[in-house]
Amino acid sequence: MKNILLTGANGYVGKYVLQELLQRGYKVSGFIKRGMSIPNIENKNLQILKGDLLDKRSLNEALKGIDAVIHLAASVRIKSPKINYDVNVVGSKNLIDACIQKNVKRVIFTSSISVLRSRRGPYGETKYKAEKLFEKSNLDYTIFRPTLIYGVESQGIKNIVDYIQMFPCFIPLVGRGKYTRQPISVYDVARVLVDCLDKKETFRKIYPLAGQDILTFKKLIKMIAIEMNCNSKIMIPVPIILCNLIAKFFEKTLAKPPFTSEHIRSLSEDTQVDISQLVKYLNFKPIKLEQGIKELVKELKKEGRIR
Repeated sequence: MKNILLTGANGYVGKYVLQELLQRGYKVSGFIKRGMSIPNIENKNLQILKGDLLDKRSLNEALKGIDAVIHLAASVRIKSPKINYDVNVVGSKNLIDACIQKNVKRVIFTSSISVLRSRRGPYGETKYKAEKLFEKSNLDYTIFRPTLIYGVESQGIKNIVDYIQMFPCFIPLVGRGKYTRQPISVYDVARVLVDCLDKKETFRKIYPLAGQDILTFKKLIKMIAIEMNCNSKIMIPVPIILCNLIAKFFEKTLAKPPFTSEHIRSLSEDTQVDISQLVKYLNFKPIKLEQGIKELVKELKKEGRIR
């Protein structure tokens, strides 16, 4: 499988997957929504295609000569249930139909750990419905459910860094921060998605995608604060109900809020998944979280995002 269609190639995770594919010598067609920015990459093995998941014709054109698809494009941090449904569900259905029409059997789909939450918001619910569409198809799909993905452009990490820097003596904490998280580096995500392209043992399987380290959200913030030389600041718990009110305000006033009610709800549930199948079938060796955070903070300082 040498010719790959990558949807959402200009997105947060998409940029890393694109680089990983090109480094390994794949020919990549980067499928990007019309009007969005194009990755600033010059490579003979890369062509950029403008289209839309809701435009079946553009999908059919994009799939010409393609061996496999990595489907990353999604509605993220969008409050509208309709937009979430159109992009995440209808868009995935259109892609599945186009793959069947063009006889492209291999598809890797990135879902979300939010599909497992007891209360799913618009994003989690539409990702769940998209998963079911792939499961009902005759495609050789692999579905990944990433947990918190940390990297330079991660909105969640950006919020943490901003809050650590924003206040002189304290760091606000959602609730008591006792809920567990199992973060994964965006570099590990990119490697796994590309690693599984030719692995038949991963066909028609669903995998949680996480790092090996499980820790409380409070400890994660502390780890980042230490690397930022801000470990003397006191953490102040902010009641969940107040965080929800702030999230609802953002949802009403911002097109892309930094966090939503769905994010706040998810913070009250633990994240702890079993990655043993990834280790077995893909020889998955995730970066140790402490090392990953050290490298992340170095990158953020280099880009001037940390003072």
